[in-house]
Amino acid sequence: MDKKYVEIVGDGPLFWAGKFIQAKVVELSGDACSVIDSENYKHVNVMMEPAEEIGEIVLINTNDCNLKHIADTVNLMAAKNRDVFLLCDKRPEEIGVHGKVKYCPMPVPEKKYNFLASLYAYLPGAIFAGFRHTTIGEPMFRGGMDPTIFIPTYYSPIDVVDM
Repeated sequence: MDKKYVEIVGDGPLFWAGKFIQAKVVELSGDACSVIDSENYKHVNVMMEPAEEIGEIVLINTNDCNLKHIADTVNLMAAKNRDVFLLCDKRPEEIGVHGKVKYCPMPVPEKKYNFLASLYAYLPGAIFAGFRHTTIGEPMFRGGMDPTIFIPTYYSPIDVVDM
C-alpha cells in the first residue's frame, strides 16, 4: 500500500488495537493516520476525498457479532476505489467481501480467549508500519533519535527488493 493517508478501521477491541497501530505508523513513517469504527466510517469517513489517495487497513475478527456489518463496510470501501488491506482470520470471500482487497491472514484466539484478539491484530499492523517506513526510507521515529547513539537502528536494516 503506497498511500500517504492511512485509515485503520476496527470495531470493539480492534478499534483500540488500531490506535496502537496508528501510533506505530506515525512514529515510523510519519504518514497521516486515523482510526475509526465501521459504523462511523459509513456515516462520515466514506465521504473523504480523493478516495483513491486513502489507504484502508481493516481489522476483522470473525468471532465478533458484527461481521456482516464490517464486511459491508469493506465492500463500500472497495466500491469507492480505496486501497483496502484486510487483516482477518478468514478469506474475504468467506465473510462476504466481494470487492478488490489485499488480504493478510490474521490468526485469532479461540472464542473463549477472545479478549486477546487485540494483541493478535496489533502484530501485523506494527509489521506494516515497519515495512512502510522501510519502503519510503524514513528514519525511525522521524529522525528524532540521535544517530550517533543509535546507529544500528536509525535506518531499517531490511532491504526491500522488487520481485
